[in-house]
This record gives sequence, C-alpha cells and structure tokens, in this order.
Amino acid sequence: MTDADGDWPVVVVHGPPGAGKSTLTRQLAQRTGLPYIDRDEVKDTLFDVLGAHDRAWSMRVGDASWRLTELVVERLLQARAPFLVETNFRPADAVVTRLRETARTAGVAICGIHVTAADEELWVRFDRRRREGGRHPGHVGFEVREEFLADLQRRPHGPVDVGGPVLTVDTTEAWPDVDAIERWLSARCR
Repeated sequence: MTDADGDWPVVVVHGPPGAGKSTLTRQLAQRTGLPYIDRDEVKDTLFDVLGAHDRAWSMRVGDASWRLTELVVERLLQARAPFLVETNFRPADAVVTRLRETARTAGVAICGIHVTAADEELWVRFDRRRREGGRHPGHVGFEVREEFLADLQRRPHGPVDVGGPVLTVDTTEAWPDVDAIERWLSARCR
C-alpha cells in the first residue's frame, strides 16, 4: 500500500534485540521522509514518566508500550497513512494477527523487513548497549548471556507474516545496503 501520492508503503521492521532494527528504521525514515514509531522509545518515555523499578515493573511497562504502539499503528492504518514501525514482533505474537486484520479491513498491505543476526552476535550487541548506557535503565532483564540466549530459543524471532512481502536482512557480518533495501521497498511495496 502506498500513500495518497503513491510514494511509500507501511513498513514493519521486526526482529530480535540487537539486530539493528532501530538503526535501520531511522535510516529508512530519513531517506523516505516517513514518520516512524519505535516501541522502545514508547517504553522509555513511560519509564521517564512513571519511573523504573524491578523486572515485574519493567514487564508491566513493556505490556503498556505494546498496547500504545498497537493503538497508534491501528489508527495510522485506519487513516491509510504511510509510516514505519519498529519492534520485536515474533511470528506467534497475537498482535501480529490483529495487525494483519486491521490492515486488511483498512485495505492496506504492509511490507515487512525482518532484521536478524546470529544469536551470539545479538548477545554481544545487546550486552554492549546495556553496559555502555545505550539502553534505558528501566529495561530490567537479560543481564546474563544464558538468559538472553534461552529467551531467543524459547520464543523465536523470524520473518513475520504482515500480509505483504517480507525481506530478511542479516546484519551478522556487515551492515546491509540501505539503498538496496529502499529499492526493494520501491519495487515490491508501492
């Protein structure tokens, strides 16, 4: 689906923590001029307003950030507005079914970009960001490698059926060619 001028689609950028979703989404937003929603920014804002506490609190705030992100995405889909949304959707998440249904009802096809990397590389990036202060202190959990890797195995990430074409981008060895991704979006999602 494209916007009223036929320029850009709705794009869902998804994948596991540490894959590079936020960076890629910001780069695509800058190139396309599309607004973007980053669920971690929603969660961080909630922490700033409500405070940060223990892991149970972090999980509650995480649930609220999912619901708020879903609400905004639903409204944008209903308005048939082009945008980018970035989050760690998993194929089995109930929100994916609701997203597809909302898009179908609105007559909007969504394109997906699944960003991934090798599990060990995901941990290295996640841990570096956590230790270097690149992650809001309200995010509690996954301080131990084994816990992080076990969660990836227990609740696997993968390409999500968003109702339209999905491109998988592996960032393990190198950063992807953003021009090529933009060309893919232009060719498949307009």
